[in-house]
Amino acid sequence: MHDVSPKGFYAYPSYPAHLDETINEAIKKIAKRGVIIEPWRAVSPTGQVVIQKILERIDKADFFCCDITGLNPNVMFELGYAISKGKRIWITINTQNKKNLDLVKEFDWLSSIGYLGYVNDDEIVTAFLAEAPHHDLHHNILDDLKGLMEELMQGEKVHEIVYYKSIVDNTSSRKLTKFLESLKRKMVIVDIFEDSYQPLSNAILNVLRAKICICHLSNDESGDKLLANAKYSAFAGMAHGFAVKTLLVAQEPFSSPFDYKDMLIRFDTAANLEKNVKNWLYPILAIGTVTSKQPIARKDTSLTLIRFVLGDGQAEHEEDELDNYFIETSSYHMALSSNIGVFVGRKGAGKTANLYQIRNKLLSEKSNLVVLIKPVSFKLETYVKVVTEFFPDLDIQSELTERIWEFITYTAIAFELYQDLTLRNKKMEYTHDEHEFMKFVNDNNDMITADFGEKLDFIYDHAKKLKEAESPPKKILQEIFQLYLTSLRNMLRGLLKQKGKIAILVDNLDKAWDFGKNINLQCKIIYGLIGFHNTLIKNLDHGKASLKLLIFLREDIFDYVLENAREPDKIKLNTHTIEWDDKDLLMRVVVERFIACDDNLDEDSVWNTLFCEAIDGVDTKTYLYSHIIPRPRDLIYLVQASINESINHQHEIIEAGDIQLALRKYYEFIVANTITEYKLFCPRIKELLHSFYASPEYFGIKHIAQRVKKYANSKEEEEKYTKMLFSVSLLGLREGDSIKFAFRHTDVELLYNQYSFYSKKILPQKIQFSLHPAFAIGLR
Repeated sequence: MHDVSPKGFYAYPSYPAHLDETINEAIKKIAKRGVIIEPWRAVSPTGQVVIQKILERIDKADFFCCDITGLNPNVMFELGYAISKGKRIWITINTQNKKNLDLVKEFDWLSSIGYLGYVNDDEIVTAFLAEAPHHDLHHNILDDLKGLMEELMQGEKVHEIVYYKSIVDNTSSRKLTKFLESLKRKMVIVDIFEDSYQPLSNAILNVLRAKICICHLSNDESGDKLLANAKYSAFAGMAHGFAVKTLLVAQEPFSSPFDYKDMLIRFDTAANLEKNVKNWLYPILAIGTVTSKQPIARKDTSLTLIRFVLGDGQAEHEEDELDNYFIETSSYHMALSSNIGVFVGRKGAGKTANLYQIRNKLLSEKSNLVVLIKPVSFKLETYVKVVTEFFPDLDIQSELTERIWEFITYTAIAFELYQDLTLRNKKMEYTHDEHEFMKFVNDNNDMITADFGEKLDFIYDHAKKLKEAESPPKKILQEIFQLYLTSLRNMLRGLLKQKGKIAILVDNLDKAWDFGKNINLQCKIIYGLIGFHNTLIKNLDHGKASLKLLIFLREDIFDYVLENAREPDKIKLNTHTIEWDDKDLLMRVVVERFIACDDNLDEDSVWNTLFCEAIDGVDTKTYLYSHIIPRPRDLIYLVQASINESINHQHEIIEAGDIQLALRKYYEFIVANTITEYKLFCPRIKELLHSFYASPEYFGIKHIAQRVKKYANSKEEEEKYTKMLFSVSLLGLREGDSIKFAFRHTDVELLYNQYSFYSKKILPQKIQFSLHPAFAIGLR
């Protein structure tokens, strides 16, 4: 309750000038109705504002208004800060610039707050008086997370660092990522394009669970980079408000927003970035590991679920914890026994988790050498440039691809072998061959230790110099690789004989796959790797049984590789699909995570004491399984969201209502991730998915065809987009009382062929389709 009328604070960009004018006119008119709102200009009319004064005004205000036109980083920082302080939030945006409005729509968690579109001051006034945020002060974002907030503010920090990774894959980004990973601290890495959908509640919890927040900004203010900087500014404001140590970094040229210039490191080189981050970070880490406070004792048991943090669902973010709850499947055992294999699965199926565990298992035998080729953010553009500029002939492209893989693989093996020899017991003297090898690596250190992308840059630069000297393509190829590979290969051949198994594990090649560009060339580099196993055996003179090459690849991309392969049947022989069609096996994924949080639990007690028995007459395990796309990532997301809902509503167990509320968030999660994964393949996929809004429970071919036709520009695109709808599991085929959905490539082909067959018949209405429950909850 307030003795006087509530007062607000309005943050908005200083440019363009008409925004300042419009908002100030609105503030004056609202004041005549008895509501006082202070504009940020009032803090300092000159615009030279010390951020502390702004934050003090936000602290004193009862509610916070902001205008997000242009996604101004100062405004976004202040918005994040106001959220962390539990202020009632009211947001406006000028709708005259459609491009700007479309960009804001991509800002996923803003939709959970809502915002007003306007073109003049009267529209702001009318909407403000109608919504009356000053009479609704209790309605703040943190109120929905009250239970979690109390525990997290007073209890143990789960992570030391939350790191919002740069969206630009340049040298500074790679160096900073490697440096932070080398610290071996508990850390969450957030890639906002890889983890495309992150609800506001997740963003808040990521920050609250950490001791340190680092945001890597981009110095390019166009397109996606503007969106990324806006998000990172908001996260930084939130972290600052929660008293989390906060650092932002940005490469020059960069115009520092005044709000956080004191928290910002501007750098010119990657080396300077790493140096400055060390100077900032080491004193904080020197305090020691994160200290744990005992949670406040409670008389009731309504918040006992707070101890269950099931993880993030992405192996990249929980590499150190996987041992605690990894599920060994047939795919895992097949990989261990295979000498060559391509392990494919849908995004979130657990490819990277399998890779990490296979690596750890192989490393448990000291005689083995395990080489992980996992680019931080692999870009294929350089490969495409090398091919198109220097090797346009198809005959030489295959040889080029194999040579590139030789270069990448042998230098990666050399680096691992060098690390092994460096760490070896110092009492063991190096042999002559080992001395020569160590000298070679030290003399060529930049080449050996370079990132995957930097090695491709190295090849491109040398090819360019040789072409300028008018060397023909064949000679360019020979000169580049013979110069480095011949001597390195000969050294490795002798040294590797002392090793047991040599395992080369390749992941991340699909990170930058672009369905819109150079599909054939993109397929070639992956196809070239698949055919590289025999060359490795021959060149390294290692037995077939002791040299493993395992590649982990997204299923939809592998399908394209097969379509472009000259001998696809040979590849299929070595292909293994990671799938989760066994309900009980998939449910063990979350059971093991519950047990990792509380070792007093077992499988039965997880389901019997933490979950309601049934939902809508269906046992809980079956209900969960039938309402998700069956992948570990999806199940972890839904169950963690259900836990959060249960805590927020102070329930002793996860009740049916908690799961049903969580399903709404899961719907947003899968739609956002589907859009990210397929938007290059289908630019208007968002509109296509939403066109199924208000679909009946069952519908025919005509219902699907009408929607697809609206967004396709040709018959070929109609076929591609229809098949895509089966591939993402949106559509299922009715078979009696059940619905058949596609969760693997063969299912997609089967369902699409039936659709295609009946669409050409006179009575296509005999076949019926339905939406997957995961999508239906948001579309019906």
